[in-house]
Formats: sequence, structure tokens, C-alpha cells
Amino acid sequence: MKIGIYGGSFNPVHKGHTNIAKDAIKTLDLDKLIFVPAFKNPFRSAEKLAPAEDRVKMLELVCPEKAEVSLFEINRKGVSYTIDTIRHFEKKYPNDELFLIIGSDNVYKLNKWRNIDEIAEKSKIVVFKRDNNFSKINIKQYNAMLLKNELYDFASTDFRKGNTKLVDDVVLD
Repeated sequence: MKIGIYGGSFNPVHKGHTNIAKDAIKTLDLDKLIFVPAFKNPFRSAEKLAPAEDRVKMLELVCPEKAEVSLFEINRKGVSYTIDTIRHFEKKYPNDELFLIIGSDNVYKLNKWRNIDEIAEKSKIVVFKRDNNFSKINIKQYNAMLLKNELYDFASTDFRKGNTKLVDDVVLD
């Protein structure tokens, strides 16, 4: 099977997240996409997160077909490192192909990720464009695949500043 792993704070999940999930499922011909909400992001320690159970419920409400939500990082508590998540899913799906789905805004920091070489060895890093500025060097360095997706102008930060049109009505409720 081909399994996509899509992690993030999802604070809250917005239409950009769900559009990317649908694009990844279709473009990569995934059998399953797993949303992995972080308990705590190592690069966003100051970010105030909605309660984990609320972020999970919002994700469950808007999960597209072939997608599900994993509680792995939420249940572990503490800072979420991608390598731990990849190792978890590698054990859970030992005979399957893993695709790690990240936004292009994270590509600049890939070289700072804990055990990035092991992540790139155990999964195919797939980058969706958030804009047209990203590190082509890191994409090449870690043999990542760049999706030719439509640019979605959505950010959870913009929602928290009052732009409620960025989320589905069920999430807003």
C-alpha cells in the first residue's frame, strides 16, 4: 500500500489542509492518508494550541475519503519529532511505502530536522507548494518530490486573526 503521512498543528484545520490532502491522495495514488496532529511542534514552541481533542475532532469532521486521523503524537505528549512518527508508521506498516507530506515553507528547515537523513531514507518526502519560494537545494539534498499543486492561500494564523472563511462550516461550529 501507499500511505501518506501528513503532520501539523492543524490549529485549526483549514480548507488548504483538506485540499492538499485530496491533491496528495489523487496525485500520489495513495491508498490511505493519515493526518497526524502534533501535540507540540518543536519549531513553534510559543504557539498557543487549541486543546488536542478539539483539533482531532475538527480533523475528523473534514477528513476526505481515504483519510483518517492518528492520535500517535497526541497520545505521546511532549514535542513531536517527525522521525519518531516515521518510525512508528514504518513498524505499523512494514511492507508499505510511506510518503511524508510537508509544505514548501518547511523545506528551508529540513536540514535542521532531527534525523532528516533517516526520514528521507524511510519515506519519500513530498512537498506541496505554499508559494513559489522554497529551497531547491534541500529538495534535491533529500530527494524530495515537488507536487505541481495549485497554490492555496490559507493559513491557520489568518483564521485566528478573524478570517473565518478559511475553514469549513463544521470546523467553525
